[in-house]
Parts: sequence; C-alpha cells; structure tokens
Amino acid sequence: ALIFPGRAGDALARLARAPEDALVRNALWQSGADPRTIAALCRRSAINWERWYVPSAVRAPAGAAGLGAVLRRDLTAWLVDDILLKLDKMSMAASLEARAPFLDHELVEFICRLPLEARYAARGKRWLRSAYRGALPPEALARRKQPFRPHVADWFRSQLGMTLEATIGRAGSFTARYLDRPTAQGLLDAHRRGADHALLLLSLLVHETWWQRFFASPADAA
Repeated sequence: ALIFPGRAGDALARLARAPEDALVRNALWQSGADPRTIAALCRRSAINWERWYVPSAVRAPAGAAGLGAVLRRDLTAWLVDDILLKLDKMSMAASLEARAPFLDHELVEFICRLPLEARYAARGKRWLRSAYRGALPPEALARRKQPFRPHVADWFRSQLGMTLEATIGRAGSFTARYLDRPTAQGLLDAHRRGADHALLLLSLLVHETWWQRFFASPADAA
C-alpha cells in the first residue's frame, strides 16, 4: 500500500485487513470502508457489525465456495435492492419503461447452472462481446464501461458536508443514538483533508435522513 499511493494503495490496505468471510469482505469492498473503520463507527452498538453488514437471508449454504457466496449475494440482494431499484425509479421518474433483457429468467437460470470456474473466466463481458462480434461495430465492442458516478466526494467537501455535520451533531440523531459520533466526525474531517470516505459518508447521510423522516421526534430534529 505504501508503494502505490492514492486509491490503489487504499484498496490494497483494505484488502489486507479484510475479514476471511467472503461475503463481509465483498460488502466492505463495495462500501469503500475497511473493518477497522466500521468497527470503530459501531463500537457503541451491541450488534455484531459483520453479521449485520451481510444479513443471514442472503448467505450461501454452508460449505459454498467464497465466489459462489458472493454471486448469490449479488443476485439476491445487491441486484434487487440496488441496481434494479435505481433502474426502475430513475426511468419511471423520466416517464420511461426500462427493461433489462439480459435478466431474462431462462438466461439467468442457464448462467447459474454453469460451474463457477466458467463464470469467472467470462469476466469483463468476454462472452457477451464475443456473441455480438460481427453484429456490432468494433468500436462498440471495445468500448470501456462508463458508469454513472456523481461527484459525491466533492459534495461532501462543500455544502453536503456541512449538512451531514449539522445532522450528526444533533442529540437525537441516528449517529448519536447508535454510532460513535467522534468517529463519524473524524471521517468527515479526514475526507475534507483529501481522504476518500464518500461512500461511507453517503451511507451515514442516508441513515440520518431515514431516521429523521420515520422515527425522530420534533425535539430530536431541533
């Protein structure tokens, strides 16, 4: 991690400190956090954060390979509760009917029956690009992914960071009740100095917004 400064080094450091549990490791990787950060944030909670981070409902059967467990989680939780949710909400907000043709149930069932080794070998959309060779122009097949990435990191260094700071500072906030507020403030401060805690800070803000909307009393919001 010291040899590769910046995001590459941070990623290597997180991987080196990752738990053995493949599901927890994958969830932490997606969140951009590491176990020490999450453990410090949850130190006031009686919840075992590793079990909470990956609910038992999406765990693979005992003895399943790590890759199989991660794929099962992606299919039953991340796909359903994140990617498809965004697709449906954002398209409906623009009065569009969106479809995900590669989620045709027969195709998904076929892929799920393939050995894990074959599915791993197909990473990078290798099979998909091969299947459409000749039907699509070469520049389309060679084009890199272009994910939608809003400038969340910059937002938390400006007005959104001030909003989060004011929110976690309230006596009745979610952070004050269930998390370690100095740790949360420290993450925000470090982010403002150049570290990248954008995903974790966004998660904190979402929790706070959810808490204020559905559970907080008027006195808590003061």
